[in-house]
Amino acid sequence: MFNIINKDCIEENLHKVFESNFSVQSHDVCGSIVHEYHTNAFMPHLIKLFDKYDISYTYSTAENNLIEFTYVDYYYRDVPDSEKKHNDFEEEKFHILLEKEDRNLLFSGKITGITYGDAETYPVLAGIDFIYSYFCFPSKQINIVSAILRDTWGRDDRIMTLPGDNTIAYFVVKEDVYLHKRSENFMSYLIKCKLLGCNVPLIEVTDRDAKFEFRNEIRDEDIYYFYYRTDIKIAPRSSWEANIARVFKHLGIHFDYEKTSFRRYDINTGQQTGYYFPDFFLPNNTILEVKGFWDADSRKKALEFIKHYTEYKYYVIDQDMYISIVRKYQPIIGEWEIDDVRVTQQQLQVVGLFFGERKKTYGTLQIGQKVLLKRDIDNRFDKNEIIAYTIDMREIGFISADWSCIYAPKIDIGMTFEAIISSIEPKVITLSVKRNNEDVNIMFDFLT
Repeated sequence: MFNIINKDCIEENLHKVFESNFSVQSHDVCGSIVHEYHTNAFMPHLIKLFDKYDISYTYSTAENNLIEFTYVDYYYRDVPDSEKKHNDFEEEKFHILLEKEDRNLLFSGKITGITYGDAETYPVLAGIDFIYSYFCFPSKQINIVSAILRDTWGRDDRIMTLPGDNTIAYFVVKEDVYLHKRSENFMSYLIKCKLLGCNVPLIEVTDRDAKFEFRNEIRDEDIYYFYYRTDIKIAPRSSWEANIARVFKHLGIHFDYEKTSFRRYDINTGQQTGYYFPDFFLPNNTILEVKGFWDADSRKKALEFIKHYTEYKYYVIDQDMYISIVRKYQPIIGEWEIDDVRVTQQQLQVVGLFFGERKKTYGTLQIGQKVLLKRDIDNRFDKNEIIAYTIDMREIGFISADWSCIYAPKIDIGMTFEAIISSIEPKVITLSVKRNNEDVNIMFDFLT
């Protein structure tokens, strides 16, 4: 279910804010610093033109008896005439006027592009070198937004509701546009990235060059899990991740959430295929991933990471361990988010079916037949190898590497599993696998 907040509604109401709260306009902050050279005789007439069009300027004596005029080339872009609050000056139109009124214009030179500086360096910028960013979001998110701003930057912004629509809240960030040369250095940019990263439905409206910039709409979704939690000061993507973070907090384990990314490399070709953001970064080069559901890409990411980043210790918490963590910590952590946790079957593939005596065994297998899973800890090629056996201990094959890297650590700490053949194909056998000692609380040592 969505509540669609149309940008026109925000624009209409923000104009009231512009008119009542901020008289200084920032529409020229993106303008170019323009330098023009004119004859001394034309100076009085040029000053008259500048004043007529309310253009801020400075001038000084230059070479060859010319006067250098410096001003900011600013004008409204894409704003209806009825909304213009300052002047209708445009550089091209102004030069047409100059040419009409001064046939003896000798020389016009200019430097285009944004020039970074301040009012002290360029007096023409005095009073017009600020930019205002209005962050608009659903009012019901006020407490969350306040917590994010406070926890991340120690900010205490005044958050207000829009006049005419109290379902929309906003706050304003004022910045010196000439202070930074890169957008990622602006506080408004950092705030936008943080709020969107915390799943706050957001429209940023920028009063810059009188061109109001919007995303198309706010989609205020019913956010069930992905939102900022004030007790752990992160916006995890699931209740499981939130609860695991609470366990770390309870145990006094320092953690960083999605701290950085790692390049992904194809397990076979070694070619880079993308990036992977693990969930939790713990001390001593420890990575912990929380998984409520295993799909092919999730398993592939885990396998790639274990192979290419051997300097890290890599742990996974899925349903088989999470159920133990819930039983231990839910009763003692007050902020615990309660959800339905159950251990379900996974479909694991068995490969390598035709080595040695395995070919004979393959011919005797039947769907529904029980299978034993045993670790091969001495395997020098794969430390996570798991071999599938018949009940009478005849080798069938080994669990595919994407699954064995997930199940081997669980078997090593004492989990046991029931495995039943669910399909038989020419090159692969599929097993339905389910933990069968789930009543025993088993988890990694650092979580106990």
